[in-house]
Amino acid sequence: MGGSCEGIDMDLDAVYREAIDMARVAVAAMDGYTTDATVRASLLTFFGIQEDPSTHTVSAGSAARFSTVRANLQEVINDSQRQFSGLFPSLFCSEKWRWSTRYEHSKITGKPTGKLLKSINPNTEWLTWSPRFKEYGPDFDMCQGDVLAFTTSQAAKLSITLCPRIFKYPRRKVIVL
Repeated sequence: MGGSCEGIDMDLDAVYREAIDMARVAVAAMDGYTTDATVRASLLTFFGIQEDPSTHTVSAGSAARFSTVRANLQEVINDSQRQFSGLFPSLFCSEKWRWSTRYEHSKITGKPTGKLLKSINPNTEWLTWSPRFKEYGPDFDMCQGDVLAFTTSQAAKLSITLCPRIFKYPRRKVIVL
């Protein structure tokens, strides 16, 4: 992970396992496309994949999309079986992984240089700084308004940030019989 997910890491782990299970079920269902009308209807509804009504196979016009959807779901399964390399992307549960700064930071050491950003660029009052990535981000907080999550993709330093308000929605009740 990336950080600041204390207290919800078990929930995230459950969602992760459920996503993998769903991908496995979806791939298995796609393998039975020709014999299952429900699978054909679901793929039409969610992905616009058309069937050839005479053979109940994927239509020629939808074959590439079918292959892409199946490959993406299979990649979720494959990715779950890989050893974590410690590389990115990172998952964060708030913007605590970066902070506002008025000072320049060394991209090598990550430490402040003592120079004000404004002295380097008069139009820059402050930026967000990530000590993990040793990179600057935008000069505004992303987790505002209706934003529930955001991604970054700077020079292969990938991250997914879930904004704290996403965790404030009421949880569904689980009934155990």
